[in-house]
Amino acid sequence: MSGRKLGRGLDALIRRSGDSTAVTDVTSASSGGIGVVLIDPARIQANQAQPRTHFDEQGLDELSRSLASDGMLQPLVVRNDGQGGFELVAGERRLRAALRAELTEVPVIVRDIDDQQMLPLALAENIQREDLNPIELARAYRALQDSFGWTQEQLAEQVRKKRSSVANSLRFLELEQEIQDSLLDRIISPGHAKLLLSVSDVKARRKWHRKVLSNNWTVRDLDEALREDKSQGSSPSGK
Repeated sequence: MSGRKLGRGLDALIRRSGDSTAVTDVTSASSGGIGVVLIDPARIQANQAQPRTHFDEQGLDELSRSLASDGMLQPLVVRNDGQGGFELVAGERRLRAALRAELTEVPVIVRDIDDQQMLPLALAENIQREDLNPIELARAYRALQDSFGWTQEQLAEQVRKKRSSVANSLRFLELEQEIQDSLLDRIISPGHAKLLLSVSDVKARRKWHRKVLSNNWTVRDLDEALREDKSQGSSPSGK
């Protein structure tokens, strides 16, 4: 894995499958056959390695209406779950929208993928998405580091990002859980989080976080408050 670029993993997977002759026999798919198959999306389990935990409801509704009208043009990628069903490898958002649209058939590509390959493929699909939440992205990076023992430099090379960008993302995981949750839920922005990271004292950082929430501060408000506090040499007042 260390010699390949992660960003190419999903494309290569689909490209190899696309070279195969299409089939419509689900029995063939269940036994590991390769090709495009039409199956009931209710038979597809979610990918447990999926880094995304938050999905835009409005976007899902729009995609659901599109699928109901035009059908699914790009196949999902799945693997045999060993129990007569399938586990999703790539296409979580489209699967959710298909279920919401109550489709009874969706096109899938069935691939022989082991557990070790599942995580990088799920991450490869999502890391390149611009709407991935900063905490989800940071957790995805950390999961890759833990799985493959990569340094930040190696990780950056694999995901085709600058090392500084990867390092800045991983820093969000240094925040306390309640601050991470606020960022995950989009209550605060990455700009707020970066400013809070500049506060080294954990107790003070939590106080600043509470002040952002209670006062509905913008990033500029927090920046100005931190600058004023620093000039006065004090910690934030209040709980």
